[in-house]
Amino acid sequence: MKTYTFHISIQDMPDTWRTVELTSQQTLRDLHVAIQEALDWEPDDDMAFFVGENPLEDGEQFTLDDDWDDEDGEDDEFDALLAEIPPFDLDDADRPESMEEVLALLESNPEARAQVRQMLIDQMGVPGFMADMMLGSLRSLMEMLPEGLLAGLAGGESEAQDASTATLEALELAPGQRMLYMFGADDWRFDVRVEAINEAAEDDAFYPLILDGDGPAPQQYAAEDEEEDQRFNWIWEELEEDEFEDEE
Repeated sequence: MKTYTFHISIQDMPDTWRTVELTSQQTLRDLHVAIQEALDWEPDDDMAFFVGENPLEDGEQFTLDDDWDDEDGEDDEFDALLAEIPPFDLDDADRPESMEEVLALLESNPEARAQVRQMLIDQMGVPGFMADMMLGSLRSLMEMLPEGLLAGLAGGESEAQDASTATLEALELAPGQRMLYMFGADDWRFDVRVEAINEAAEDDAFYPLILDGDGPAPQQYAAEDEEEDQRFNWIWEELEEDEFEDEE
């Protein structure tokens, strides 16, 4: 039996890591479940894998449909909001293909900035003065917007594939190859590296196997109030710092 051993490390917690082993016919969803089990997290399918040399720029994306019921319809409302947001009206200009290109466009194109300003006011209810402050610090804007909002403006974004049908064998993984695994609204990011490929693994074991690990597991969900306070405090600090530098 052929198996893959993965070394999983957390970008924000370099001393925390785990190793898991899966068969070649198991899927990225199985790897996702193994990572969650290795961290003693509750099952949750709010995740994505990015596979490629530059995962976030040109990698293939694999996701899962949410398994839980959305009683309040929040996901449906957010999807409807995204559907209403038009792409940039740039006439004959090239449409941005990545978030870095979106940022570069906003920095250099006043018309695009005006469109995003109006989007913030109309679609998100942001006061005009606040929209101006946010656009004055574009990196802060990226942190504050819901994940995927500006991505919908970029155009050309490849459709995510189904992690539940993507077998490890089909990915043609090689030793040392890396993937990016992202989880949840808190944007946990994990480096997933192929540590070993075993062509003659035990066929009587129950896979996935959690092999080893060290370091404390992070809290799966940050306290909502604490998260929002930290997020907005950081944004205000960035905005105030930029305003202070402009005055100098």
